[in-house]
Amino acid sequence: MTAIRIDKFERASQILKALSHPVRMAMMEMLIKDKQLNVTTIYEQLGIEQAVASQHLAVLKKYGVLEVKKKGKNAYYYIRQPRLYKIIELINKCELC
Repeated sequence: MTAIRIDKFERASQILKALSHPVRMAMMEMLIKDKQLNVTTIYEQLGIEQAVASQHLAVLKKYGVLEVKKKGKNAYYYIRQPRLYKIIELINKCELC
């Protein structure tokens, strides 16, 4: 019998941890639709404070889910790996379960 290596699930666990908040899930859904957004657009569309949006974006960035592209004075967030789109899609389908 082959042993299962738990360490191979470390990265997946970190990504799922980063996604495990409703605000961050909503941010991901917005970014899937619009590809890249600045923090102002994100917090205004979600109806949350700028500081709250920045904290959640920082978590997603820390775990490598998002990247930031600077354009002048603005910072635009985008999903680092399009493969994550499928995860969000599957999670959205779970709400129907």
